[in-house]
Amino acid sequence: MKRIFVCCDSFKGTMSSFEVNEVITSELINKGYECESLPMADGGEGSLDIIQYSLNAKNTLVNTYTADYSPINASYFIYKNEAYIDTASASGLVHIKPDNKKPLRLSSYGTGLLFKHVIDNGIKFINFFLGGSATVDGSVGLLYGLVGEPLPITNPLLSFNSEVIKRAEKILKGIRVNLITDVSNPILGKNGATKVYGPQKGATTQDVIELENAMQDWVKYLQLNVSFDIKGINGAGAAGGIGLPFIAFNGSYILKGYEYFRNLLNYPEAINRCDIVITGEGCIDHQTMMGKGPGQLAKEANEKGKLVIGIGGMVKEEPSVFKKVFSTFKGPFNELVINNNAKERLQIAIKEVEEYLTNC
Repeated sequence: MKRIFVCCDSFKGTMSSFEVNEVITSELINKGYECESLPMADGGEGSLDIIQYSLNAKNTLVNTYTADYSPINASYFIYKNEAYIDTASASGLVHIKPDNKKPLRLSSYGTGLLFKHVIDNGIKFINFFLGGSATVDGSVGLLYGLVGEPLPITNPLLSFNSEVIKRAEKILKGIRVNLITDVSNPILGKNGATKVYGPQKGATTQDVIELENAMQDWVKYLQLNVSFDIKGINGAGAAGGIGLPFIAFNGSYILKGYEYFRNLLNYPEAINRCDIVITGEGCIDHQTMMGKGPGQLAKEANEKGKLVIGIGGMVKEEPSVFKKVFSTFKGPFNELVINNNAKERLQIAIKEVEEYLTNC
């Protein structure tokens, strides 16, 4: 019986990476296959869960705020004097009701309180996972939270206070921050944080214009701190530009999310031990091959001569690195159906995978 390596990302909004992999491996083991499984993330949703799984890191809970300033308890993790924070825990889009998706009001202030808690406790090395944010504020809100400013009324990017920024810069002096993301968007322009991600977070056409103008002013201000061109940095547009001040004040680098977890969990060794690789995510499309974890894993496995199978909640395209792609959802898109029946539909898709493997 051939050995299978299962390594899927989360099906965003429905099932975590752990849950997806558990359903797949359980079904295949019941059919007699030998399976190995590892969770996947690429810097966005679910990253902290994998940090806790792989490092047995200490969970610290903080009273903070969502992007629309509702109270929330959010976690960060500590392992060997390093902190692990993500944008999604406090400032995630998942916490915002549809009627409140208004980027001109929202900010990353709550994530700033997480940073404040970490730094106040003497931690000087922070791994910051960018992804899943509800905000387009260039991290101005984060800096306001870091220095303990009152809750903003609107997105503080629109009219930032330079004195507050200077106080935040002093606090960040001597802090090392790794920025981990799965996107390569610049901060400004047609592929930037505002024009690409603003509409996804609820911005109207007029909102996008206002946010882009404000982001340009913010970049000009930060550019005074550095000798390199901030506008040319790939990945600076991730999570609404939330990494910008760390690039300018701390000399932080942007790390590719898939590579980070590939090295942490040693995906290559797992690929070497198997004959078949199953990977996937909530939607398989052209973006899957643009740095996303499943696409990168599939590419690596394909190059090693493994049979690579993709599973997506939805499948809009079938990248050539996959031998075969299966979808858990067929028919017109219905968010309620997707959320309520994710496990059952995944089980049905695995039966289709089993039939395919039997006939290979």
